[in-house]
Amino acid sequence: MDPVALAVLSAFGGAGLTAVAGFIGALLQSRREHDKWVREQRYNAYLAYVHADDRYTAVRREIEASNSAFEAVREWIVVQEASPGAPMDEPPELDVVGRTHEERSERLAALHARMEAAHEGIVEAAGAFSLLGPDAVVKAAHNVVGAKLQERNRAIADLEVVMRKALGVRN
Repeated sequence: MDPVALAVLSAFGGAGLTAVAGFIGALLQSRREHDKWVREQRYNAYLAYVHADDRYTAVRREIEASNSAFEAVREWIVVQEASPGAPMDEPPELDVVGRTHEERSERLAALHARMEAAHEGIVEAAGAFSLLGPDAVVKAAHNVVGAKLQERNRAIADLEVVMRKALGVRN
């Protein structure tokens, strides 16, 4: 083979090999950066969901406590109406739920508004899951929302397991 052709072929072959290696390196780096971005976005979405769920659960617990207070006041009112003039101590729950019908209605409306806001927060936070995935996290998040208050801790623990797996967190 001609020495000039060999030199030209070596130069272009080396340059071509360098270009291909550079392209492969750039492709791998781009993939790593994308994976890192997805993990960061998932982490932020998961964190937002956990905070939203904490607010939602707190309002649900408050409503549950209020329901028993409202029931105690309702029973007291029924007894009061059934035996007017009879001396009866006021239930302590009266201060919690309100002394008048208007106060009770306002407190119920305020609880309802807080519940709606908390639910909106859950829906908004979970919306990112459908974009970022994976499906196991979406399913586990739906299980948390649908869980009864007593079953919620188990559902949250299950969600955290799939979140950790999706984020690549090792225990």
